[in-house]
Amino acid sequence: MRILLSLLAFAFYFQSQAQLSVGYYPYPYSKIELTSNPNAMVFGGLRIQTNSFASNFNSDLNFCWNFKRKEQINFFAGIGARVNLSDFGNEDINAYQGQYLMLGARLYPFEKLSPLGISFDLSPFADSDFKSGRLESNLGLFWRFGG
Repeated sequence: MRILLSLLAFAFYFQSQAQLSVGYYPYPYSKIELTSNPNAMVFGGLRIQTNSFASNFNSDLNFCWNFKRKEQINFFAGIGARVNLSDFGNEDINAYQGQYLMLGARLYPFEKLSPLGISFDLSPFADSDFKSGRLESNLGLFWRFGG
């Protein structure tokens, strides 16, 4: 909960000075997201899993490219890596969990509330040893600050 409040405070502080977005993905795993300008051609993001045990503190770092931008929708593709922040410093456990590709869209359907958007992406994920993987999907809401 402290992380969520810290990220929200950070976002509100920089809302007039930077273009970024804060998002929440309740499905399938509860995640919060801080993203650089999602309307730029290239943007980066950090997703932190919430509502989990301290030993399962997974975080995703991703870089995306908007390959088609329109007024009310952006289509993007990207790459990312997942690490377990609670495993750093533990020599017995690999903090690096795996990597993934992303393909998704950010929609801005509310004309009178234009900073509010909906994000959806599909992400084929491979474990760090490439011995297993899965297809993940994320659905969430986000708020754009500064433009």
